Amino acid sequence: MQMVEVRHHQVIIIHVGTNNIERSPEGEVCQQFVKLLQAIRRQNATALLAVSSILPRPKDWNAYGEKVQRLNKLLEKMQAQHHFTFLKTYRAHWDQMKKMPRRDHFARDGLHLSARGVAALKSSLEGAVKRLSGNRRRC
Repeated sequence: MQMVEVRHHQVIIIHVGTNNIERSPEGEVCQQFVKLLQAIRRQNATALLAVSSILPRPKDWNAYGEKVQRLNKLLEKMQAQHHFTFLKTYRAHWDQMKKMPRRDHFARDGLHLSARGVAALKSSLEGAVKRLSGNRRRC
């Protein structure tokens, strides 16, 4: 695993992707995630860590949607034990009425975010950084 320099950052956000969703068992995903957190903590023990949820994708929702939901629940449960904040960024990309990913947030391929989807994710992450940075200042 190649690491970027994170020694001097106050807030670090990890955005969990979906590239291996079909072939990696949930336990393996969680183990790799814990290894990543440990590697970050070795470089920077004081940074506030946040994990952005796995986003629902229209292209493979029928095949892997339940797995994405289970993994997000696992990540959310792991936050206390592994000292990070879980960000429910998937909410901005979810159509609550239709119970499926918002199609307008994804490009035609159904995998990658559209401009609207990128804007929604950006807004969610910027808000999280402000909240986390504000918490740091009050400590």
